[in-house]
Amino acid sequence: SPKNIVLASDAGSSDSISVSGNVGWTASSSATWLSVSPANGGDSATVVISANTETPTTQSRSADVILNSSNGLFSDTIQVVQNGITPQLITTPDTLFFGNTAGNTGVVNIISTGNWNATLTTGSIGLFSVDKTTGAGNNIITVSTAGVNQSGSLLIGRLIIDDPIDSLSSEVILAQRSLITTLNVSPDSILFAPNSGEQTIVNV
Repeated sequence: SPKNIVLASDAGSSDSISVSGNVGWTASSSATWLSVSPANGGDSATVVISANTETPTTQSRSADVILNSSNGLFSDTIQVVQNGITPQLITTPDTLFFGNTAGNTGVVNIISTGNWNATLTTGSIGLFSVDKTTGAGNNIITVSTAGVNQSGSLLIGRLIIDDPIDSLSSEVILAQRSLITTLNVSPDSILFAPNSGEQTIVNV
């Protein structure tokens, strides 16, 4: 007992069953990720069932522990389910800054347990571009500026990363700095003598 066991997603998560009898028995697992200890006995005992590894995906997985008596007269099966890992979607950085010229690039890092989409919001299309719009698991996206920012202020865009299966979403702010336009004139002032036709040089 019991007939069904549910384990957490972590490696090393465990539970136990009680074996009662007056004959020898063996216990075995149908999957490499699941172990039993002890694997045999001669009478009543407690058998510990352990997950050797973390569940690799958000989906649960199952295996069987099979108990057989040494005389071949008795057999029992315990179903073991290991829960899937918690869905996750993390993007860094929160804000990505770019230089003021076209072709500047930056990288968004994605930590994900599922499939994801990368979408520029409507106001960001034409200002920025991305090198991939879909992916799975951990990955990176390279974002590029489309043109020169001569507006005098930051050009702001938004990149949305979403995992529709697990209902997860993350937003990255895209900010392109403005081209700084300067005009320097020297000297600041010119004083002419009263004579006509006098000239001087202004440096711009």
